[in-house]
Amino acid sequence: MKTYAMDQAEKRSEVCNRILRALPKWFGLEYAIVNYVDEVKTMDTWFAEEAGQVVGFISIRKHNTFTAEIHVMGILESFHRQGVGSKLVQAAQKSLAASGFKYLQVKTLSENRADRNYDKTRRFYLSDGFTPIEEFKTLWDEFNPCLMLIKEIQRKSEMTISKVKFPDYTFNGELREVPKNREDLDYFIEDLSKRLATETNQEDRRYLLENLGTACRIDGRLADAETYFLKALNLSIAVDISAMIRNQIRLAHVYQWQKEFEKAHAMMAQAKALANENKMSESLRAAFHQHKAKIYFDQGFYGLAVCEFELALKIRTNSMAPIDQLESTRLSLAESKKRWAIQLADKITIRVAQVTDAEAIHQAHMISIKEICSKDHSPEEIRVWGGRKYNPDFRLPGILNQFYLVVEHQGQIEGFCQLRVEYKDHLKSAYLFGFYITPKVLKKKIGHALINLVFEFCESEKMNIINLKSTITSLNFYEKYGFQKISELEGKPRDGVTVWGYPMTKAL
Repeated sequence: MKTYAMDQAEKRSEVCNRILRALPKWFGLEYAIVNYVDEVKTMDTWFAEEAGQVVGFISIRKHNTFTAEIHVMGILESFHRQGVGSKLVQAAQKSLAASGFKYLQVKTLSENRADRNYDKTRRFYLSDGFTPIEEFKTLWDEFNPCLMLIKEIQRKSEMTISKVKFPDYTFNGELREVPKNREDLDYFIEDLSKRLATETNQEDRRYLLENLGTACRIDGRLADAETYFLKALNLSIAVDISAMIRNQIRLAHVYQWQKEFEKAHAMMAQAKALANENKMSESLRAAFHQHKAKIYFDQGFYGLAVCEFELALKIRTNSMAPIDQLESTRLSLAESKKRWAIQLADKITIRVAQVTDAEAIHQAHMISIKEICSKDHSPEEIRVWGGRKYNPDFRLPGILNQFYLVVEHQGQIEGFCQLRVEYKDHLKSAYLFGFYITPKVLKKKIGHALINLVFEFCESEKMNIINLKSTITSLNFYEKYGFQKISELEGKPRDGVTVWGYPMTKAL
């Protein structure tokens, strides 16, 4: 299949006449055909040719120096759904982009007039990236309402494949996407599959594979979705780090739907490790936590899901993400909170920590030591233990690599917990490295919520033992939740002063 511009006016008219008369389901009015045949003589026109036969054409009307319109396009019906229309639009768009045009519009029959053939036409334009703008009820006549659609023309330096418009979907109570119109989704999958079969540009192939993977997952074709995302991931390697991370997240989403949760978490761990080594956009970072939350949600770990969704919402709110993304996260967070057995006090949030929290975490840590632990520890202990200066080299690795939660009260960090996964003799265990709250959230059942989140995380990681070193102040708290002392008070010198604590353990 090749496309090319036709500069011979009579040839344009001849092809237009032949193809439109072969399409009576779309072009059934004689006067309209006659007008098109005459009008294309003066318009930029491209042909699509297969095995020496012209099987389709597109003619463009230029309204001004910014906007052009698809005046007429026709493709022999036996060549529908084979990517011919997309190639014609792309050929016209590349030429328009080179001339500085910014928008391409098209008019077609509105959905308010029932017609199965024009239903297919609208689906084509929507899948090719056009957006409906306005309906004109009497532009043609009252029986044929006109729908105008428009798309932005990419600059030549950005031109690859014509971007697609993903079919609309909503979310069910299980936070899974449900297509609003399954026929549109099936059409979308079929159309992209045909484009993929003829596409040779590797970047464009990856784009098609990513969209096919997502569409097939929503459609329940999980084996196909996995295949598409694996191929997309392979095309991303060593070319585009962000694309690699994005496709790892998407692949994890497929494993989640397949209930292969270990594979899903392992893939997310790979994505996180790659993100820690490279700068990740805010939108991609939010997507990571959104999808991590959905894996926990499907496993029934609703507290962990809440913590991940809370961070996703914070990132999306601060970065002014699109409304649909914000609404998706809010819906998911509300459903997770509804299912979590613990209800937090008003204006208190527990979420996953991020690197920008590091200094505020340190301040909350020091306040907790100086204002809560001081009643059980000596002034010398409090001085060396609670008077430390902020050190990012101490805080940041834990936030990046460990299970790390923060407590926010009215937007201020007032507590945290930090858990490290340890391996010994091929056995995995947890070490609760930090667990502190400030007086502002004391006696608000925050400790109860945090320790239950710790238990939930250990269950998700299949860890059967938690070890920690309790402050003297927290001993009764930990004993209440089943921890046992391993020995009596012990400690290590810090600036010449021993800070005392109780080694403790709990079998889950």
